[in-house]
Amino acid sequence: MKYIDKLFQELPKAKGGYIIIIEVSKSILITMSKRKIRAGPGFYAYIGSAGGPGGLRARLLRHIRKTKKLRWHIDQITSNIYTNIIKIILSTEVWGKTFENRISLCLSNKNLDYIKGFGSSDDRNSRSHLFYSNSLKELESSIKECISDITSKYEEFNFNIV
Repeated sequence: MKYIDKLFQELPKAKGGYIIIIEVSKSILITMSKRKIRAGPGFYAYIGSAGGPGGLRARLLRHIRKTKKLRWHIDQITSNIYTNIIKIILSTEVWGKTFENRISLCLSNKNLDYIKGFGSSDDRNSRSHLFYSNSLKELESSIKECISDITSKYEEFNFNIV
């Protein structure tokens, strides 16, 4: 809990774009509209943005909480007992559709799997906002290349929460 309190102080209230890296330790089932998708063990990167009240701080702290009303597809992953957020990368310089589209398009051109349409129902230009790799190193490397293409101003928050 002490780490969450510290994180609360460090996260900006500003609008921004973010990428959450999540470790899935055991297969989980995700419901998207009328289809059910199995997400296997590995590392997932979710692309999002926060422009509402409280900005990045409010949105990311919501994602971190395990207990919450399931509102978005990503909530099914972040609230699951077999998942842990291990890193958040954020930018207050670029956000919204610009951030989401550019990161998604860039990651689509990497050697990463994705869940088609996940988190991108309002974004017809993106295949997905959720990308997957068995290799954390490969996923992080791809993300850093992509985010560096659109901004040099980004922050990383590492988690050691179990």
